[in-house]
Amino acid sequence: MELTHCTVEQPMRITPELLQKYHDGLCTEAESREVEQWLAATDDLDGYAQQGDEEAAISEIWQKLDLQERHHPKPPRIAWLYPLLAAAAACLLLVASWNYFRHPATQPGSIAVVGKKIEYRYLQTADGERKRFLLPDSTVVYLNAGSRLTYPAGFSDTARVAWLTGEGYFEVAKDSTRPFTIHTASTRTTVLGTAFNLKSYPGSNVTLVVSEGKVRFASKTAGTAPLILTANERGIYDLREDRLAQDRVYARGHYGWVHDKLAFDNQPLSDIAPVLERWYGIKVVITAPELAARRCTGSFVNPSLENLMGSLAYSLNIKYKIENKNLTIY
Repeated sequence: MELTHCTVEQPMRITPELLQKYHDGLCTEAESREVEQWLAATDDLDGYAQQGDEEAAISEIWQKLDLQERHHPKPPRIAWLYPLLAAAAACLLLVASWNYFRHPATQPGSIAVVGKKIEYRYLQTADGERKRFLLPDSTVVYLNAGSRLTYPAGFSDTARVAWLTGEGYFEVAKDSTRPFTIHTASTRTTVLGTAFNLKSYPGSNVTLVVSEGKVRFASKTAGTAPLILTANERGIYDLREDRLAQDRVYARGHYGWVHDKLAFDNQPLSDIAPVLERWYGIKVVITAPELAARRCTGSFVNPSLENLMGSLAYSLNIKYKIENKNLTIY
């Protein structure tokens, strides 16, 4: 009889150092998953952060960590008291980030973290507008229509972290001592200083196109290894398949919107419609499935809606009607 040896992977122990490492954006994929699961398992933390109830959040964190400590040898009370307090502070900071990322506000806000107020700033564009912003570290950010970037008012000494919904083109200021990490709902992008376009609208695949330098693009859920992308490479996180893929592209064709250029690369009308909605701040209705499947390739510099639709109508053999803020394609 053959004996089979099995090993059971033990869950990672959450420590103050690991919490701080996660907040700074320096965790491995496995460490990040453990911390995120740990946070998600305590539903009350989210509520406390929304209510600004610092004492309740500290108490909840204390109970979680104290329960964990009972299963591990620990030194006398005074020796392990300070790490727990540090963990409470670090975790409150995480809860603030967690809360604002999952329930983003529309105005700047802050949360008190054991006597220290952590302020978050929000950069936002409405449908129909595109804007340029400058971050505290001199990073330049262009936000496409219907996008939002959240970041702390002051980056830490060890990392720069931000959260994106929508589309942004980033010219990240070089800083070899402080990685710049951008979180979306399903991916994590880390750089030291480079330029790239990141797109993550709700319900759509996440795409990252590198203009220059080197970028680390990772999924928060997929078991695949992160991608290391360089100039003219694209990383794609497939939302349905929960996997990463990469290919080579002409980078400038993917961030022409920064220069008011609207470009389509063999895209079906069903994919073009939401782009038009954000670009012009309108509602688009396609009346037939066969029309939605028709594809278009072309680029247009700062086009008016009438001029653009005139070109699309000719090339795709469609008709359209514009009434107020509604575009009907038939």
